Amino acid sequence: MTEPADARAPTLLLVDDEPSVLLSMQGVLELDGYQVLAASTGREALELLASQDFDLLLTDLRLDDIDGLELVRAQRHHSADAVAIMLTGFASLDTAVEALREGAYDYLVKPCDIVELRTTVARGLERRQLGLKLRERVHDLEVANETIRSLNHELEGRVERATAALRQQIKLRDEFMATVSHDLKTPLTFIKGLAALRRRRAQPIPETQPLLDALEQIEHSASRMARQLDELVDASCLEAGRAIELHREPIDLVALTQRVVLEHQQTTERHVVRVESSQPEVVGSWDPVRLERVLSNLLNNAIKYSPRGGSVRVHIGLDDGAVVRVEDQGEGIPASDLPLIFERFHRGANVEKQIPGSGIGLAGARQIVELHGGTIGAESSVGQGTTFTLRLPLALG
Repeated sequence: MTEPADARAPTLLLVDDEPSVLLSMQGVLELDGYQVLAASTGREALELLASQDFDLLLTDLRLDDIDGLELVRAQRHHSADAVAIMLTGFASLDTAVEALREGAYDYLVKPCDIVELRTTVARGLERRQLGLKLRERVHDLEVANETIRSLNHELEGRVERATAALRQQIKLRDEFMATVSHDLKTPLTFIKGLAALRRRRAQPIPETQPLLDALEQIEHSASRMARQLDELVDASCLEAGRAIELHREPIDLVALTQRVVLEHQQTTERHVVRVESSQPEVVGSWDPVRLERVLSNLLNNAIKYSPRGGSVRVHIGLDDGAVVRVEDQGEGIPASDLPLIFERFHRGANVEKQIPGSGIGLAGARQIVELHGGTIGAESSVGQGTTFTLRLPLALG
């Protein structure tokens, strides 16, 4: 039976072409409980590296037949988790930097102090153990990420089924909303909380950065889905004849838009989302939460319905009030569908079966804009993209 990695004595490969140095170092390290194999030539060391795994390589930089850096490269090829320490009689910064660039963990100058040798080896082996634990942690995070993706996919399916049921049973909207709120917010909280927990516990090092970025995107996605649920609640209230109270306050539309754009840019690598404004500030009396929801919906649609990527431009200006234009280079909307896109559950015929969606986002956006005393419209060409134009009065009239 194979022993666990932490139960066996670490195995070291010691390489030096000076017999006295080789024997003395081997003796010192074996007294510390390590299994030490010694090689006096580079070629012998290469054969050993090819035949078994070593926890640590301790090699002279200058060998008679092979450069020690070649052994470091060979070791990295056979065992990425192993640690290399270079020995040299040339106390040169250039050789130290060269060794470290090739992946060596540390650098000792011969003749090295015994205490320094033992300490450096112990520290290198500790580094290896940390690397192995980090690899396990990254694997755990990847498994968790896959679980979250599965939950997210299941959740999207449930949303689509729920909106279909709402369309079929509009008279039961209140009961439906209670069910959706319960069924969706519980897994949303779980997804967002687990992603945040894993992101906080992961070490911010280059090896884990892609995973940290993915977890951050998962958090943003969960937040967006929570906002979509709020949209659904607002839409249900308006459809039932219950008024929505706006919480107006002075808001800089440029700053708000830049924040929403930054959040959406982090969710895509195929699109370039940018803000252009003719004014440094455009301040008006608006409900920031609901206005952010409108902008988020328009940007989310611009990205989702541009599956091939491209540019998404948001232009802000003044023309008897605030004017916001969101332009994409996506699939576009057929002319027959344009008059209906702000109706609940209506989606463009060219994307209805290819791209998932509920058909309630734009309806909710129009209702919020109109509550602010504004208007929203769209221009589009199939295959060339769509431009949504939002007009808002700066103050309540």
